Amino acid sequence: MPRRPAIVVGTDLTPISAHAVARAAAIAHEHGAALHVVHATSRLPRALVRRFLPDEAAGERCVREAVESVVADLRADGVTASAHLVPGSAATILRKTARDVDAALVVVGSRGRTLGGALIGSTAERVVEGKGAPVLLARQPRTLPYRAVTVAVDVDSDVRRAVDGATFAAGGAELSILHAYEGPFENKLMLHGADAGALRRYRDHSRGEAREAVESRIVEAGLDARLLRLVHGNRRPVLARAAKSGVLLVIDRSDSAARHGILGSVRCWVIEHTAGDVLLV
Repeated sequence: MPRRPAIVVGTDLTPISAHAVARAAAIAHEHGAALHVVHATSRLPRALVRRFLPDEAAGERCVREAVESVVADLRADGVTASAHLVPGSAATILRKTARDVDAALVVVGSRGRTLGGALIGSTAERVVEGKGAPVLLARQPRTLPYRAVTVAVDVDSDVRRAVDGATFAAGGAELSILHAYEGPFENKLMLHGADAGALRRYRDHSRGEAREAVESRIVEAGLDARLLRLVHGNRRPVLARAAKSGVLLVIDRSDSAARHGILGSVRCWVIEHTAGDVLLV
């Protein structure tokens, strides 16, 4: 009998993490997966406790009861769920729990940056560092299933892994594969006075090279090359436009992709500045 898949979701009992729990529950229900609801506990500073929380033990019981209430609601909806309250860093605990249960997916809430520029989603960034289970950053309220999935790839991306992750997180959604390309010498040609016709020919050449390279990766993955959508432009604004409501944006976080620019600063920028849900595989 096949082993039941496992999904790990982090909650800090805020409305943002409630979006993550709802999305994780929907995916768990679809796959018959076991859902592990993780809350990282931490002790408050003693001075704060003495002044504002005379009964610290009662406060800890309140937190536990709140997490257990979340799990009880999930079970009432038919989801196999369990609570994990563990002291320590949220990102560390989420990664460890995912390893311990061999999770197929980790789901976390993420708000990106505030208008003032203060980073809110730092836990999400730390969870996606390194290798491990795909990580879904759930930003939008879970009202309906995803209507579309856009898998962003580079010439060295693991297309099969990215599409498999997308299928698990949003199996019924319409799939497309996105590659943003720019000619490496386009700006220099412009600076040296290349006319519009020359620039158009150079872009056509760059587009042809990009299509050939990415289509070969798609075909190697056993997929239809017609899924590919080529877009000329810088990756950041292209990915920002793709990360919209109702669409799941999938980014490959493999080492090979990082060397070619789809990750690294681009990954951090997507986490911090886009509003839609993002899956990092």
